[in-house]
Amino acid sequence: MKTSTKQGDYFVNLPSLLYSDLKAVCKKDDSISLELSALLVHLILTNKYADKNFQGGKEWVNLCAKILRDNYNTKEYKSSEHLKFLVENAILEMQCHYHDPSGKNSRSRAYRIHQKYFDIKEKGKTLFDRAFAIIPVTESGIKKKCLKRIQQRKQKANRKVSHLTKWLTSDKFKFDKATAIKFVESKYVKQEGKKDKRLFHIKNFEAALQIYSMEGRDNRLHSCFTALSSDLKQFITFDGKPLKEADIKSSQPFILTIVLDLIIKEYHKQINKKGYITVTHFTKRITKLLYKYLNTTIDNVIDIYNMCYYITSNVLINIQTTDIKCIEKFIFSIRSGDIYEQVGKELFQSGAIWLEDGIYYTKLLKKDSKEQTIEPFETLRKCAKTITLNAIYCSPKTKAVRAVNEFRKLFPIVTKWLDALKKHNYSDLAVLMQQMEAKAVLLHCSKKIAEKHPKLPLISRHDSLSTTIDNFDVLHSEYQVLLTDYFGVNVEVGKEDW
Repeated sequence: MKTSTKQGDYFVNLPSLLYSDLKAVCKKDDSISLELSALLVHLILTNKYADKNFQGGKEWVNLCAKILRDNYNTKEYKSSEHLKFLVENAILEMQCHYHDPSGKNSRSRAYRIHQKYFDIKEKGKTLFDRAFAIIPVTESGIKKKCLKRIQQRKQKANRKVSHLTKWLTSDKFKFDKATAIKFVESKYVKQEGKKDKRLFHIKNFEAALQIYSMEGRDNRLHSCFTALSSDLKQFITFDGKPLKEADIKSSQPFILTIVLDLIIKEYHKQINKKGYITVTHFTKRITKLLYKYLNTTIDNVIDIYNMCYYITSNVLINIQTTDIKCIEKFIFSIRSGDIYEQVGKELFQSGAIWLEDGIYYTKLLKKDSKEQTIEPFETLRKCAKTITLNAIYCSPKTKAVRAVNEFRKLFPIVTKWLDALKKHNYSDLAVLMQQMEAKAVLLHCSKKIAEKHPKLPLISRHDSLSTTIDNFDVLHSEYQVLLTDYFGVNVEVGKEDW
């Protein structure tokens, strides 16, 4: 599918009902551009559904004023004035910005599509069941700025991973939209958030194919495929052939074991050499070792030194032999694949997970708020996996969530280590693991596979690589060997049909 269409060089898709109202309100004021308004509404919808961890999409989308000025403002039109106008005319709703004097919890203004559009239902149909309109961007100032920003992001990604991005511009991808829509409408009858999210991805696919990037804190390659819900992959083919995926099993917990194992091995090395460690020297040692797993050509946005300082000063300087054995046992549980079964069993017995009508439930914090919500899961393992990842990623100050607290009780020494690594900035640990994964998958393994098999189609989705089913055995075998060689331990690589 090509990014240039009969509608223009750049276009966005919006639900027809929403676009019809947008046109009507923009006619009220000659100073308001319909195209810029459509772009801003599309930006909010895209960011609402961009994160796979939000099963029904984000409730609110924060928009940074500087980014809006740099990428959407022209001599004639200002994005801030357009957003204000759209709020006043009930197309959008807004939450005010918040300035935290400490600088840690400040947030930009947040926007969402007015809730009235999600309340409109006819015969069970929601806003996203309806037709979508293709809106070409033709106003020269807006179009030039948008295309410039898109090209800058694409060029940046091309410089780093052209062996992957060259496949994203192919016109050989096909999405069986009709079948996908029938599947979504039958499966998510009672789950409107999940349904709407998937329908948006289906109907926005061509617009999403225009854009990919490799920027942000995680240094991952972001494309329409990385945001796509997993159960929609089955409807995409390449050159008429089905696709298949090779992925690192329990990717983020596995990367965590690399970090923990590196610290333990260096600790043993220094103890055997000197009989003791000092905070300053050991902090520098493990900082240097971790940097080997990161892309040093980018501006690193995480404070690795402070992470290493706190794990050394708060934990390792007075560590007991039994503590190290607990960490080694945890590492083994993750690498053997037993961790989720263990967590699921223990938390089900404690009541933090419960079963109703064949569905497992637990309470977790909403990602974009401090409210708790009851989350359903088809299997105990999936429920335990989500709790484990929440416990690894969450702030040490998170105390109210029972499931996370039960995980802490189950692994008290592990929790102590995690809290130390997250003490300076709790999000740094997650970003560290994402950057380690990105270098291994994007800059090492996929690059070597592409060099050896240049005609083999390659699609990356964070920890996974996909190709057509006829090329899959070659991809899986090469990926397994390269990952094992890269990390120095056996890496389990799974197989999954799209």
